[in-house]
Amino acid sequence: MQASVQALPAKPYGFERRDYDADQVRPRRTQFVFADEIPRYWLNGNPARTHLMNAMHLFLPPFERMLTQAVRRGALPALSDPALIRQAKGYMGQETIHGRCHELFVDHLRAQGYSVNRYGALLDWLFCDLLQKRLGAKLGVSLVAAFEHHANLFVPLAFSTDFLDGCDPAVRELLEWHLAEEVEHNSIAFDILQAVAPGQALRMAGNLLALAVLYSSLVLGALLLLWQDRKLLQRAVWAELWGFFVGKYRVVQNAAGLFLEYARADYRPNPAHYSQLAQAVLNPGS
Repeated sequence: MQASVQALPAKPYGFERRDYDADQVRPRRTQFVFADEIPRYWLNGNPARTHLMNAMHLFLPPFERMLTQAVRRGALPALSDPALIRQAKGYMGQETIHGRCHELFVDHLRAQGYSVNRYGALLDWLFCDLLQKRLGAKLGVSLVAAFEHHANLFVPLAFSTDFLDGCDPAVRELLEWHLAEEVEHNSIAFDILQAVAPGQALRMAGNLLALAVLYSSLVLGALLLLWQDRKLLQRAVWAELWGFFVGKYRVVQNAAGLFLEYARADYRPNPAHYSQLAQAVLNPGS
């Protein structure tokens, strides 16, 4: 599926405003532009918070490449339900555009002087070689479904807390659009997994891998950028990291809760829980 990341008919938005529709997922056109004027610490002037989210920008392009290949090669040939096939293609289209838009922001980080190419190559090897090619197609699909579940940690963090207060408007729009579409297509990867490999053991393998890879990448990427800024040893930076993971924002505790929720034999996604938050971002006139 070809996915465009430019040529919207008009701004003021970096993405096409179209009604939330979880029953007919389709990619939206985008035209995100990250100007030179975006501050180095674009999240409320805070180096630790900024680089935690910059680590996510670095993580997403290689992950999205793995995701689309895992679904295209490991699932689509085995699907027989036309509705699920249509949803899977729309899902891949959305995720392809997510990866491209975050790659635009990675280019912005390079322009700011950050050295990220070797780390990006490491993530590409991890996702596209080790996890996708060497561990098998079914595990790749399981990993994708688990990642979609663990994205539920970031939706309330962005929409229901003050974490993004003081965020640069262009970057905030990118993050909110991405997370809103994560809600819109939240159940599709799980439905695909259930159609091609519904076993509990495989689901738990994906759950464990998703937890380990996502949060280790988040930590490693943030530490790499903080080290390049020579802020890694600052007490205030570590206080912010503590607050993010264990203190105010309780990321570790919430991630553990999501892990246990996904491990239940009767687990089913419930995107309706966050659908109003996503509609407020995506729907025209909202």
